[in-house]
Amino acid sequence: MPLSPDDAVRLYKAIVAKARELKLDWIIAQVEEHISLGSVAPQSLSVKERDLFDDRILELKPKSSSRRRATFLVSQPYSDQEKLKLLIESLMVGIVELNLIYDAVVTFTTTNIQSSVQFTPETESRETFVLEPKVPEEQAASEKLSSLLVELKREITDAD
Repeated sequence: MPLSPDDAVRLYKAIVAKARELKLDWIIAQVEEHISLGSVAPQSLSVKERDLFDDRILELKPKSSSRRRATFLVSQPYSDQEKLKLLIESLMVGIVELNLIYDAVVTFTTTNIQSSVQFTPETESRETFVLEPKVPEEQAASEKLSSLLVELKREITDAD
């Protein structure tokens, strides 16, 4: 059964609320910015011929009121289902795939350099960040989230 627009909105809001709880505002902000721009697609529009030219060219050409079709890029709003898919895909990239990159970097550094790598910013706090392998619980949580997001995306896509 297809996902209704109301269900898509409710699910979107629930996921956003949970993401904010988990301090993932940076992902939500990027998704909302992307959504506000809309989906850009070519569209054929009827325009006055003279509107297609620069003012300087108009001085050389006789003014005409004839119309013709031209293709422009236009922004179209996303549907509620498309917004939900964008959110899910962004969370997959922002959490799951970044965790895979983190794991690859940790594996490389601990295998080829040393057991851990420390980063200390040149700020007053000098709070050190240690790049080290994740504990099994974090790894399992990341894998579970990944499978849940993939399953949710599949359900939404199959519903279309």
